[in-house]
Amino acid sequence: MENKSNNHVRFSITIVKETNEIIENIVKKTNSTKAEVTRDLIKKSLSQKWHDENSDMLAMLVKKQVDLAMKVHVERLAALNSKAAHMSARSAFLNAQALSELVDSDKRRDVKELWESSSKKAVEYMKKPIKKFDDLNED
Repeated sequence: MENKSNNHVRFSITIVKETNEIIENIVKKTNSTKAEVTRDLIKKSLSQKWHDENSDMLAMLVKKQVDLAMKVHVERLAALNSKAAHMSARSAFLNAQALSELVDSDKRRDVKELWESSSKKAVEYMKKPIKKFDDLNED
């Protein structure tokens, strides 16, 4: 039988005694009616069932939203990283060119030897925390 005034539907069910005792205990603890507790338990159970059946879809939606939010930041960091790499390469080749063109030939060392030495230091630098870099300069 439908109750049109508040959009509820009335129906009866039969439950085992243990389940009834659990519901009665909840009624006493919450000062609610048996009907309110039963409606709440059914609602929570259906909600949990829906969540269990749709968790993959929810995870996909959350991932999509996070990806959209992060995209601008990732692209900005990639652009900054690209600029830093270009400046680093330009600086390295400018140093090599300056050494070969501006230092007198009798005082000039082999650029290849300098390049290899600085490459080794760069690798060491990338492996160590910045605060320990001063130790590398003591060589």
